Amino acid sequence: MRSFTRFLLAGAAAAALAGTANATTFTGDLHVDNSFSAYLSTNDSQLGTLLTSGSNWPSTYSFSVGLTPGNTYYLHIVGDNAEGSSDSGGTGPYGRWDGFLGQFALSDTGFYFSNGGQTLLTNTTDWRATPQPNQGSSWSAPSGAPISLGLNGAFPWGFQSGFSSQAQWIWASPDLSGETFFSTTISGAVPEPASWALMIGGFGLAGAVLRRRRAAVAA
Repeated sequence: MRSFTRFLLAGAAAAALAGTANATTFTGDLHVDNSFSAYLSTNDSQLGTLLTSGSNWPSTYSFSVGLTPGNTYYLHIVGDNAEGSSDSGGTGPYGRWDGFLGQFALSDTGFYFSNGGQTLLTNTTDWRATPQPNQGSSWSAPSGAPISLGLNGAFPWGFQSGFSSQAQWIWASPDLSGETFFSTTISGAVPEPASWALMIGGFGLAGAVLRRRRAAVAA
């Protein structure tokens, strides 16, 4: 019984080490005109945990969060348009423009974005977006494709330093009120070959200990 327990403990330790090898940090930088909140969720139909928010679009907002192996995550962005005539007329503190510019990265191959890589830019392919008629709308999983308002450097925002020139300003549609919901998927990858080898090696070591124990008892 003690030998079997050691076997299980050794296997669990190997699995834990394999998980540690795949520990992943998810980072992001973004601008959203006019204001926004960013969330991380394990369910596309639920908003999730707040990562960061802001209302000054020229500022870069950043976040960094650890991901747990074995989960699928969703990055949710709620982008707010400015309210009232100042938004539609362009004469208020925000102007009439709305857009989301972002770049995101994963620290290793334990997870991957919907484009299959460890980096992701805002674009019209790897994101889902749905316009909402009113601010404060209840979250629902976005289903449509965003539109492109131009690459980093496009009018009226200009070039945002520190961002890829290939990142696109995106929105759900050129609406002038309400909100836009954005979502993209972050999937857990299968263990790397090195992690599998570590796990198998741990079970093999446990098996060798068990065999030696049995041989000693027989002698």
